[in-house]
Amino acid sequence: MSDGGLKSYTSGRIGLRSRIRELASAYRSAMQDFGPLIKVTVERLREAEAFIEREIGIRLENQRILEIGPGQKLTQLSYFACRNEVVGIDLDVIAQGFRVGDYARMLRINGPLRMLKTIARKSLGVDRRFRAGLARELGVERFPPLTVLQMDAANMEFPDASFDFVVSFAVFEHLPEPGRVLDEINRVLKPGGGALIVVHLYTSDNGCHDPRIFAGHRDELPLWSHLRPEHAGKVRPNSYLNKLRLDEWRAVFREKAPSVRFRLHQYDRDALAGSLAELRRQGELAEYTDEELLTVDLAALWRRE
Repeated sequence: MSDGGLKSYTSGRIGLRSRIRELASAYRSAMQDFGPLIKVTVERLREAEAFIEREIGIRLENQRILEIGPGQKLTQLSYFACRNEVVGIDLDVIAQGFRVGDYARMLRINGPLRMLKTIARKSLGVDRRFRAGLARELGVERFPPLTVLQMDAANMEFPDASFDFVVSFAVFEHLPEPGRVLDEINRVLKPGGGALIVVHLYTSDNGCHDPRIFAGHRDELPLWSHLRPEHAGKVRPNSYLNKLRLDEWRAVFREKAPSVRFRLHQYDRDALAGSLAELRRQGELAEYTDEELLTVDLAALWRRE
């Protein structure tokens, strides 16, 4: 599969000014206390494990697990590595230290902006502080060495039936052809193996991936700005998005994995429901359902027959 010109699952042509704003937001984020974020992340990963075991009977322990798109912090990969053999693949080169060769490859494959952002993040100690906090939360002294390969998920280089389980978190919304990747997942899964794919919905309030929202600096961005024509011009997404809606995702998963089970995560429902009701009274967002506007993540889980 062609990657549509993307240099990573979360890259896109967003312009110099937007990149500068993204870097500024990243710097502010780098200075934050990671404790609350780590606690929430670990809690959600434990809930995901419980969901997997309850629904399809697979316990993620002593399994060979593939993560698609682990990202630069390697959060989920580190979590699962505590009790499993793990492999991550990403279109980005993931530098785990300061080896010059890794950054040369990153420059060649992913471009200068990705390289500079990574150097800045590591120089600020972001990765080191985050991983140390994650280790403390999980009660481990250190994480085992992680295998992360630069690879296109739509054209994996693994043999058939290579993995017991496949996971991916907030990556599929960035894929131009997610169905092709699902075909590859089913190919590399062992019979009886399973997959959990969590999609960050475009129709959620922060589904536009404007970094100001994630950094808590959204004063000029009303709720669901990207879905409201009078405000859409204010949005500056930091990545390519395929913009699939909830029913479209359900259709894609059901086509590729007929036994799939879904779970909706509506983390901010109580806070947003009143605002949504007011917008509806004003005649806005009528073309969207409450379900797709209030759902942040769609989790799709299935077991290969």
